[in-house]
Amino acid sequence: MVRYETALRAALIVVLLQAFGCSQRQAIYLDVRRSRTKAYLAWTREEETGINSGALLSGELSLERAVLEALAHNKLIREAIEEQIRGRGRLWQGYSEALPKLSANAAYYRLDEPAGGTVQAGGNAQAVGDENSYSYGFVLRQPLFHGGAIAAAMRAAEIFDLMAEGQIRWSVEKVMHEVCTGYLEVLLAQRLYEVYLEALKSAEGHLEEVSKRRVAGLATELEVLRAKVEASNVQAEEVRQDNRIKLAFAALLNAMGASQHSDLTLTTPLQYLKSETDFDTAVGTAYKNRADLFQAELDVRMQEQALRQTRAGLFPSLDAFVSNLWSRPDPHDSTKTSWGHRWYGGVALTWNIFDGLRREGQIVEQGAILRQRKVRLEAVEEQVLLELKQALVSIQDAERLLETQKLNVEHAREGLELATKGYPEVTTLMEVADARAALVRAWGLYWQTVKDHCKAKLDLQKGMGLLAPIPGTKELEPAVSPAAKILPPVEQEPAPPAEEAPDGGQIQPLSAFKEGE
Repeated sequence: MVRYETALRAALIVVLLQAFGCSQRQAIYLDVRRSRTKAYLAWTREEETGINSGALLSGELSLERAVLEALAHNKLIREAIEEQIRGRGRLWQGYSEALPKLSANAAYYRLDEPAGGTVQAGGNAQAVGDENSYSYGFVLRQPLFHGGAIAAAMRAAEIFDLMAEGQIRWSVEKVMHEVCTGYLEVLLAQRLYEVYLEALKSAEGHLEEVSKRRVAGLATELEVLRAKVEASNVQAEEVRQDNRIKLAFAALLNAMGASQHSDLTLTTPLQYLKSETDFDTAVGTAYKNRADLFQAELDVRMQEQALRQTRAGLFPSLDAFVSNLWSRPDPHDSTKTSWGHRWYGGVALTWNIFDGLRREGQIVEQGAILRQRKVRLEAVEEQVLLELKQALVSIQDAERLLETQKLNVEHAREGLELATKGYPEVTTLMEVADARAALVRAWGLYWQTVKDHCKAKLDLQKGMGLLAPIPGTKELEPAVSPAAKILPPVEQEPAPPAEEAPDGGQIQPLSAFKEGE
């Protein structure tokens, strides 16, 4: 019976604990739901007022300004700054290994009998001392020697602080690359939209001309229908490119940390500027500047300090200490009910001679981690070489392709001109449509290649570590202006004559090529 009641009580306790745990989980879940609901209501209020958590920007937006706004408002950088503050706290923790420790304590005890016990007086036991006991004091301890662990801890804390700074460099590099890429995507989308807008004007002009010929009895209804379909297809592509601009702009604003209600106009044009960086120079620059290489190198050094701290357990520890105590009863004589004072000091030597091979196992483990970090450093170096090689090859391929695309645009433009002038005596409606599509396609490939060339130069700048601040500095300014290396100012590339090649800033209107011209 007793066993049954004991088992019943145990089962009841388990059920109550489970019910309490479930209620706690449900309470946490409901609290999170309420928090998310509040966040949604806050977002709706921001949408109604047109002001949200991002910075509301307006006016002209150059690539330089886009980068600066991102450095000021991007949340990834703000998070990295908090990581630097964390590194500062870790640095203080490292210093604590060498600094003295001071602790205070106070206590009150109610004893079952007086602290002095009892004495025999006249054949009777008589209590001596007081049943109440009070005490307060402090202990000061100064580490003297911990087998090298103190110096290793301080060194590790300094390395961690540097790693936090490196995290900021990596964040700046990532944000700048994302912002510049987004800027290029918007520029490309705008250029392609202009191409299809001009193509739509040309197609609509062609439809109008065919319709006039149909009224005059010089064209068939089939030709009119084909011209309508062509204009409709071009219009659909123009709408798609307009949507592409909106999506690219939204991504750019998000990368900048700006409000989606910002009203901005991009001012840095999409242009071509030849790159002249060789592989050896790129590698040398990357090895000195890359944030991830610095982080991998610091990881190795951090692990070296961790191994030293573990090996310090093989040696004895020596500490100096001093203690002061005030208590009632007197700490020297518990029969006295008055306050008394006691102090003592000295040095303590502690040596963990054998702990069941735990320490030796930790040394082996930390040594293996150190070798892993070194292998990782080598892997990062190889990845850097790969990224630089890929960027340089992409730049060279884009430069060669650009020369071809310039000729293709000229040939396609001449082809459309001949087709439109020869319609309908020499060329057919389908040939005119094919010529127009060929010119649109040539312009699209040209601008895509210009954008790819700029993107490859951006990847090269990132590969060399030039998008991040200079190592050893805490300024958020990049080492090299991305606009100066990726997109040149307008005056650096004067527009060539129309008969030589398409220029970098204007598009030959497709609507200029109409039938009969």
